[in-house]
Amino acid sequence: MKEDAGRIGGAISKMTLNPPNELVGRISFVLKMAERRKVIKEEVVFSLASFLSLVVFIGAIRSVTQSLYTSGASQIFSLLFSDFQSMISNWRYFTLSLAESLPAMSLALALASAAALLVFISLSARNFKNISRINGLNIKHA
Repeated sequence: MKEDAGRIGGAISKMTLNPPNELVGRISFVLKMAERRKVIKEEVVFSLASFLSLVVFIGAIRSVTQSLYTSGASQIFSLLFSDFQSMISNWRYFTLSLAESLPAMSLALALASAAALLVFISLSARNFKNISRINGLNIKHA
């Protein structure tokens, strides 16, 4: 059994496979096209995600501004500029009142959507760099 395996292994090692040049060219072309399609699909996904994050971010900012006006936080914050001396003398009450009136959920949504927007823009820019590399463009960062 070991002798048969040795003969087969020796015969295989002596064999050389020479595929036709056109086959190698076609295979490399198909692989490059598959990579290009993958990168383009990723760019479409990241661009759509960036757009949706921008829409959510704009909505969150509108929600924050509306919540600030309805909660009275803007009036408390305006005391900082109108009556600075009394605000300094009662700074503990001022900060507690401001903290109680801030719309925490709206602010959290705005911050989360801003972070998502920045992440998707970063991924989209990184993927654009890959697209330009595949297309043969030479874009370098300063």
